[in-house]
Amino acid sequence: MSTILNRCWLLAGYRDYAYFKSNMNEVAAVQSRKLMELLALNQDTAIGREYSFQDIRDYRQFAATLPLVENYEMLDPYIQQISNGEEDILFPGRPAFFETTSGSTRMSKLIPYTAQLKSEFQTAVNVWMNDLYRTRRGVFDGPAYWSVSPQMKDRGLTPGGISVGTTSDTAYFHPLTARLMQRMLVPSPDEKHNNSPHQFYLTSWRNLIQRKNLRFISVWSPNFLLRLHAFLRENVDEILDDPSIAPWRRQEVTSICRGSFTFLDLFPQLKLLSCWTQSQAKLWLDDISDILGAVDIQGKGLLSTEGIVSIPMSFDRHVLAYTSHFFEFRDVQDGSLVLADELRIGSDYEVIITTGGGLYRYCTGDWVTCVDYQDSLPCLEFIGRGASVSDLVGEKLNANLLPDIFLEIKNQASQAIQGMHLYGRVQERQAGYLLLIEGDLERSETVSLSRRMEDYLRENPYYGQAITNGQLIPLEPVVMSRGFHQRLFEFYCQKHQIKEGDAKIPVLFQPGALKELLGY
Repeated sequence: MSTILNRCWLLAGYRDYAYFKSNMNEVAAVQSRKLMELLALNQDTAIGREYSFQDIRDYRQFAATLPLVENYEMLDPYIQQISNGEEDILFPGRPAFFETTSGSTRMSKLIPYTAQLKSEFQTAVNVWMNDLYRTRRGVFDGPAYWSVSPQMKDRGLTPGGISVGTTSDTAYFHPLTARLMQRMLVPSPDEKHNNSPHQFYLTSWRNLIQRKNLRFISVWSPNFLLRLHAFLRENVDEILDDPSIAPWRRQEVTSICRGSFTFLDLFPQLKLLSCWTQSQAKLWLDDISDILGAVDIQGKGLLSTEGIVSIPMSFDRHVLAYTSHFFEFRDVQDGSLVLADELRIGSDYEVIITTGGGLYRYCTGDWVTCVDYQDSLPCLEFIGRGASVSDLVGEKLNANLLPDIFLEIKNQASQAIQGMHLYGRVQERQAGYLLLIEGDLERSETVSLSRRMEDYLRENPYYGQAITNGQLIPLEPVVMSRGFHQRLFEFYCQKHQIKEGDAKIPVLFQPGALKELLGY
């Protein structure tokens, strides 16, 4: 049954795949059509009238008429109207729901999801899945486990009654596709099972264990799979204490878990893992190989709440999702703007998107390198979210937000604090942050300040999610001896060959960046 449903799903998306493949030499033309279609679709909305979409004839006019959205605050007036229930603001009608994501100037922001945006996401997924079917035989001959959306996020309603978040991963797709996916995917824990990380992992494993013929796993951070593996090792008896698991399977899994084991031991027909492999996700790949077994890993493309930028293809490249959204690229060196067919191989760019979800010329903060071309289609490698974002397991912690938080924390302390920094750490397949504090503080106050800092950081939904599901260790305070900031300053200037008069010491350091100074 899984094989039949999988093929029905693939057949439903074949048209998108065929169009994508047959137009890879016509990227500029397809992108131009995409832009004009979006403008025509939205010309009768509030923003369409404000910027006279009906009069825009090409990209040159588009770029001259609409400003770049450099920060989310530029969208605030529109998002507020939409959340209050007003229609036809950034797109026709109302959104299906809002999703939350982190920002560069605030911890959390709302992104509207419309039928058009969902269709754009599905187009890219259709291309990816059909390419997988043709290049990796057997991947779709059994059930699959997908972790599509972050689990255990708070949900609610806006003042206008629009849902924030969704209870089902399949809500991001067309209803027909959603029904097929619900039948062929390993069930994810429903909302009532999301009340604790333990219950979430417990329910996930009880569902997974019963699919010995599992073929495909798709997760975001590879660290999530490490946590899943560790949970089974530590809680195998509780997981198997479930009458829905057949006795023969219970006995088999018990035997496997007595020693060291891999996912392939549990699921001998497993063919492929899809997860992040670029940027800071590389930290976890060796560990993933250890627990996975002889299973192929395919790196995910660049996908965010706001849009989908690239997808993996059979020639081992991540290519631009050029049939989904309209793209511009800003050279990170000189600030010049280019289109999809104008990228220079070896150059780095910030991605700017225009989507059916009401984002126009939206600066994502995602940096990519153009590594090659396939026909006229650029191949992209994700290199990170600028220089100010730490993303060890998907938490998207932005350094630009920290100074104001540090200032408030310092003002709450009873004793003077000379300096504060966050330092990422990775050890024993776990990630987290140290709060480095220079000051004369009692242990109790140090712990109190750290907890307040953690509360601020949890306002970022991705950070809070990573803490809740155990991918991040809670913030740990470390009191540094007097003179630490001066030692850090001297170390940083020397290591990066910066004149002291030109140095600006970061507030957020990546794992290992201070090893020579601190020893860890």
